[in-house]
Amino acid sequence: MLWRLFFAAAAHLPLTWLHAIGHGLSRLLLWLPNKPRRIARQNLALCLPELSEPARQRLLSESLSHFGRAAAESPALWFAPLSRLDQWTLGVEGADAVSAALDAGHGVILFTPHIGSWEMVGIDASRRWPITHLYKAQKGAVDALIHAGRSRCGAHLAPSDGSGVRMLLAGLKRGEAVGILPDQDPPLGSGQFVPFFGHLAHTPVLPAKLASRGRVALFICWAERTGGGFRITYEPAPEGIANKDAQASLSALNQAVEALVRRLPEQYWWGYPRFRRRPVGQPPFYASR
Repeated sequence: MLWRLFFAAAAHLPLTWLHAIGHGLSRLLLWLPNKPRRIARQNLALCLPELSEPARQRLLSESLSHFGRAAAESPALWFAPLSRLDQWTLGVEGADAVSAALDAGHGVILFTPHIGSWEMVGIDASRRWPITHLYKAQKGAVDALIHAGRSRCGAHLAPSDGSGVRMLLAGLKRGEAVGILPDQDPPLGSGQFVPFFGHLAHTPVLPAKLASRGRVALFICWAERTGGGFRITYEPAPEGIANKDAQASLSALNQAVEALVRRLPEQYWWGYPRFRRRPVGQPPFYASR
């Protein structure tokens, strides 16, 4: 009940208010001991060693601010009237290319890294095209609310198991779109270690398996927070991601994600333990304190 009340209230607040609330909450994360701050600090040191310590501290602060804004804005993106989302959409680039691929009978894979507002990308895509999103169920009562919000514009949500993979394959065979968050650490047995920011990252193999299928168009997608709204981009992905060799495909995918993160480093979710799993025999990256 409390979650429903919170989501309902957030859906009616101006986006600038939500972002102010999220920024305020992020200041607590910046100063109080917590896991997202610790992981983000370690990730920045690992991935951007060329930055000075003051520069990394500024980037940490900005990243936590965007993390807070993402948390505060999500209920509104899921449940606010669509007319409000139209007002918050300040521009869309590349959607015509996605539509052209679908009109030509291709399946489309939309790779959406954890940068900017990935929730906004998912909703925008589901308003434009028939789409199936890979979805990991959440704990507790909030799962039903998130599921309802992400699917409210007609998107199908595929669970992150064998049945979900079959749903994604079926969508591609029908010449529809599928959405995947590619920068996650998958369960053991469903990933390979490939470079990401100069370090081996356990990367899901599913994107490579789907991308290597014939007549599939690939796009990298993101929604940048800017000027009190979002600028959404659908950009053709590098051809190397379609390589039938999984290692080569995933390496190209990680390189594409890394290039995007370097363009908008402050909007990336650095608090995610991307290097949690390590190759056998290699020490852990993350200190426990």
